[in-house]
Amino acid sequence: MAFYAKKIRYGANDEVGAYVALIAVAKKKGGKPIRFVLYRFLSVGLKGVFESVEFSSSQEKEAMEAFPFGPVVYRPIEEELEGLQGLMEEGKLPRTRISQWKMTTDWLSNVAVGGSRYPRGTWVKLRKRPYTWRKSGPRKKKKLRLKFGSLEHKLLVVREELAYHKGQPSEKRKEEEIDNMEAKESGIVAEMIYIRDKKFASATA
Repeated sequence: MAFYAKKIRYGANDEVGAYVALIAVAKKKGGKPIRFVLYRFLSVGLKGVFESVEFSSSQEKEAMEAFPFGPVVYRPIEEELEGLQGLMEEGKLPRTRISQWKMTTDWLSNVAVGGSRYPRGTWVKLRKRPYTWRKSGPRKKKKLRLKFGSLEHKLLVVREELAYHKGQPSEKRKEEEIDNMEAKESGIVAEMIYIRDKKFASATA
């Protein structure tokens, strides 16, 4: 699914190489925003760091108020709670500011950065989006299911038997079984290589 974004507010500090922008994201060009993103770039050494704070579609006011420094959220200092029951009851607990900024990628950099290419209010089609927006989450690798009786299945069985026997105490009879299984393993591998090469030859003929 394609997403579109437009810059609402923007600020920069060229001396330190940093900028921050408030961006609206929609499912179609000119559509109703589905979320707002406070997005900033900080120059750190030879590299830069991208960070963001996301707001829902109903939090436009909060997003506007959060520009450019981010939302102000406080919590009690947990280490100082002990022995402060009186202050707790009076609501006078010491508080510390919580940073809401989270590391992200350059997915909004072309929209956020200043310049005449994409001025404020211009809708831009996004080429990237955060992995966190995928409903299914990260793709899981499919488990390999071998067909019973296939060469691949036979090779797997032989190798498992080999590993088992090699872990047992050494005996003459065991050594003979291992030799036989290794010969069987080599035969299966040779047959697989022959079939592969035959298919490749026919495909390129």
